[in-house]
Amino acid sequence: MALTYTPMDLELLFTFLIMLLGGLTVVLSIAVANVFRNFANRDGQSFKLAHAIKWQLAGEAVIGLGTLAFAILAHFQLLPGVSILDQSMIRLVMFLATSITTFHLWWIIRFINLK
Repeated sequence: MALTYTPMDLELLFTFLIMLLGGLTVVLSIAVANVFRNFANRDGQSFKLAHAIKWQLAGEAVIGLGTLAFAILAHFQLLPGVSILDQSMIRLVMFLATSITTFHLWWIIRFINLK
């Protein structure tokens, strides 16, 4: 007896795997940010860099949460019920988090290189 999958079965499997991977990625980003937070308790340039990396990873977690929200909505077939404005606001938060934290990291690296 051969196993056969319908397109719906595959969609549910893939969206479930994406949700699982997304959740694990968010947890990993937060855990590693916490490591850098502990590392950032020191002074000097390593403190500044660890602090910037901590925030970079926090921004990554925000992006992961937004992506996970879309994966959950898709898995439960709720995405069509979310307005374009609400979807855009989620994306705006994601892009703001990544742009601000990336700029902050660049600024710290630039500051460290000038010394």
